[in-house]
Amino acid sequence: MNILICDEKKEFVEEWKERLLKFISDNPYIKMKLCTSIEEAKEMLNEISFDIAFLDTEVNGESTLELVEDLRIKNYHCAIIFVSNHYEHISQSFAIRAFQFLFKDIDDEILESELERATQLYIRNKARCVLHTMDGVETFFPNEILYIETRNRKTKMMTKKGEFYGEVENIMKLKNNLLEFGFFQIHQSYFLNLNSILSVRKGEVQLMNGEVIPTSILNRKEVKDKLEEFLKRP
Repeated sequence: MNILICDEKKEFVEEWKERLLKFISDNPYIKMKLCTSIEEAKEMLNEISFDIAFLDTEVNGESTLELVEDLRIKNYHCAIIFVSNHYEHISQSFAIRAFQFLFKDIDDEILESELERATQLYIRNKARCVLHTMDGVETFFPNEILYIETRNRKTKMMTKKGEFYGEVENIMKLKNNLLEFGFFQIHQSYFLNLNSILSVRKGEVQLMNGEVIPTSILNRKEVKDKLEEFLKRP
């Protein structure tokens, strides 16, 4: 994951680098780049794309909105976090769908929380589910998968693109990774994306694609509690 810090004051970017390092120093896959001008940031974009960008709304008297556009051209999912004391730019920042607007004197607790949120967004956007089929490797985003069916040592992925059959290198690891994306083992054979549910009936659920999937008899209470929890979500 690549992080950009851009502000006209060198001491500020150095300070924020040290503050962020307190939360990510043990992750060797996170790289940070610092700059004190928009031109310097744009030069960096020729070589690298950024996943999170901490920017002032103005750098050396120049708006960073054009830089935001360039960041998103390179990586549409880049989380733009404005760090500024230009209070008058708050509404404008959210009009362009900035991830967050922070004041420069923000405390470490809030900074850590926002960094964690941005990191989770990065993980979600980078997540891939890999299925090895007879025709080659198929990859899917979690939100493209309706359910994964495992039966007689065979794996079927029902997706928004259709159904695919093949093998997963480590099915348990894949399922564990998908838990945070709203998946649940609703039946011995079905690992379901709860967001694909259209309606719930006794002993079964109907999916958005019209399919009906049975719910487990063995852990009926756990399934019932999970579905009730899901249905109560805003």
